[in-house]
Formats: sequence, structure tokens, C-alpha cells
Amino acid sequence: MVETAFFRAYKPKKLEGLVSMIWEHKMDPLTSFQRQTIFPSGCHGLFFRLGQQPPMITIGEQSTIGGDPLHEFGFIGGLQTNTISLNFESYHFLGVELQPAATYALFGLPAKELANNSLEGSLIFRDMHLLEEQLLEIKTFEQRAAIVENWLSRFFQPDSEVSMAIQMESVLKKLSQTEPVGQLPYEKLLGYSRSQTHRLFMKWFGLSPGIYWRYKKFLQGLQTIHHHDDKTLTEVAHASGFYDQAHFTRTFKEFTGMLPKVYQRDKSPIPGHILA
Repeated sequence: MVETAFFRAYKPKKLEGLVSMIWEHKMDPLTSFQRQTIFPSGCHGLFFRLGQQPPMITIGEQSTIGGDPLHEFGFIGGLQTNTISLNFESYHFLGVELQPAATYALFGLPAKELANNSLEGSLIFRDMHLLEEQLLEIKTFEQRAAIVENWLSRFFQPDSEVSMAIQMESVLKKLSQTEPVGQLPYEKLLGYSRSQTHRLFMKWFGLSPGIYWRYKKFLQGLQTIHHHDDKTLTEVAHASGFYDQAHFTRTFKEFTGMLPKVYQRDKSPIPGHILA
């Protein structure tokens, strides 16, 4: 059992379409060891560790105990297509939820290079040590969020390609709420050839068009489970655009390694998280 000290979130206006939210999450354990399972969110993450103890993190079959780069003060984690498990004695992070195209738009990092991967922040940001000093000195979430928002804004140089990537992600998110799981006509949506579309998806979103669309449908199903306790898994599957419960279960397991009934049973108040 875990006592949640707080979870705070702020939606920055300066980077709308690239940054979904800045958040701070702190947990104090009531027992000697705790576990948190984080499901794929469809976003990249920028993390700043405010607590003293680095967690032990498991991604798929790989584990790291205070390992590089996750033990550093700051690191960036790419879009995940599997669950991440954190074992911790204490947990205190400030984080930024980055939309899929944000790593390329802000930092020039193609999303495919970060998918299911992480990088130490100091390898990307030369002033990471200065940001660390500021964030550790400040005691309120509001001040920390404002500092990070202003810091990130310095990286943004808008152009037509970034605008198109933001628009495309918005269109795909809306379509994932209404369209069935079958193949979408990406060439018509973008106006590019199949090969150009594939290249742009890998750069912007980190996955091929077909996998990314299936991923978006999985995310829609995850949200439906989280917010509708009254629905059966068959109803969730149909509401999320899947052919039947078996089809939804296969897709859910593809991106989590778990059955959807496990998340339905054990979900926490925070979407996409299981605490144990």
C-alpha cells in the first residue's frame, strides 16, 4: 500500500500541441518496497528526479538498478510500446509529457531514435546542471513548472513541417476515437506517397504508420477501460473500434504484455498506472 503525497499537473500554453502537461508526483512508501507499473501513454517523457533514491526500472525483460541513464537527475524517455515497472523506496519526480512530434520539433531528435529508449539529459542539454540547481532549490510545483515551461520554450523554432506534424497527430487522435481499427489511407491524409509517409511517421512518431494507428487504437481502449467502470471488455472493444473482445485483447497484450482484465481490475486513479 502506498500513501500518495500528491500528484499535480499543469497544461502549459506556450507549447500547445507539443507539451501535454508538466507534472509532479511524489510517493512515500508505507512498506519497505513498492512497485508501480506504467502503461504506454503515446507520449515521450522528460523526467527530473527530485528524490534522493533512484528507482529500479524494468522495461520488458531488461532491468536497471540505478543504471545509466535513468539514475541521473534528468533523462528523456521515448515513446514506449511496452509497460515499464518501477520498484522504489521513495518516488519524487517532476516530469514533462511530450507529444510524439515534440522531440524532433524541440530538440532535433527523430522519434524513431528514442522509441523504447532513454537518454541522459546532460547529453542533450548543456545547461542541465543549471536547471538541476534551480529545480532542487525551489519548493513549490507552480514555480518549478514555470521554470521548465520557459526553459523548453527556448528550444522551439516553429516551421511548416512541425505544424504539419502537430496537425497530423491531432487528426489521428480524433480519428482513433471514431474510426475502426482497419488501415487508414495515410497517403490521402498527408498527400504524400507511401514511402514518404513511412519516413515522416518514423521521424515524427517513432513507429510505422500501420503500427502507430494500431497503437492509437490501443490507447483509446485503455482510456475507455479507465473511465468506464460500467463497461464489459466486449463493450470496451466495440466502443474503441475493435472487431470483438478477442481482437482488442490481442492488441492490448501486444503493447503491454498483459491482459486488459488485469488493468481493469488493478488500475489506479492515475490513468495508465497500476500501484502495488
